[in-house]
Amino acid sequence: MAINEEVFYEGGPHGGDLVFNSIVGATLIGLPLFVGALVRKIWVRYRITDRRVTVIGGWGGRERSDIIYSEIARVVTVPRGLGAWGDMVLTLKDGSRLELRSLPRFREVYTYILERIDDRAQQASGAAGQTKRAPQVQQTGAAQSQSKVRDQQQIERGEVVVEPEEQVVEATGAGLEFFDFAETLNGRLAMIGFITLVILEGVTGKTRLELIQSLG
Repeated sequence: MAINEEVFYEGGPHGGDLVFNSIVGATLIGLPLFVGALVRKIWVRYRITDRRVTVIGGWGGRERSDIIYSEIARVVTVPRGLGAWGDMVLTLKDGSRLELRSLPRFREVYTYILERIDDRAQQASGAAGQTKRAPQVQQTGAAQSQSKVRDQQQIERGEVVVEPEEQVVEATGAGLEFFDFAETLNGRLAMIGFITLVILEGVTGKTRLELIQSLG
């Protein structure tokens, strides 16, 4: 039986990312950035619902990662394109990360996700470069003594004391290493494109801009 989900955002990376990197790609140094943006635009898709965050990508869009909100430990955003789009990094409770590059409406998506993660994750989240810590409740000397006595009694009875931060969280997301694979793929494609371009320049005797114009 299919589970109904409310879709908040579904689509690919922001088109401005490809336009910007196309301009940067006019220089030799910026060519890998252009290839990476082109690969993302062709194959990467995002789907944000009230139940999960889904990223589809990899070669031919065959890799998929599904993250439920209870798995998220921290959300960090980085504005790009003068704030028109942004990157988002989801750090999970098992330490793995999922990155959403060139995400449209990233501020709205960030707020939407923030409303659905737990309090500890909300307190740890924020913009890039910011580190937020959960507030710690200070105990009085009497309370600390009572806590130590209670813990000692539990140990003597053979009970196991587990602090909340030490609890094991079962991860259910698939393909969490997708982004590392996608970025490796982007780099390799960029190198292939660069080598192909150099070969074409040597064979035809034309500059790179002349080759691009001839393709147009």
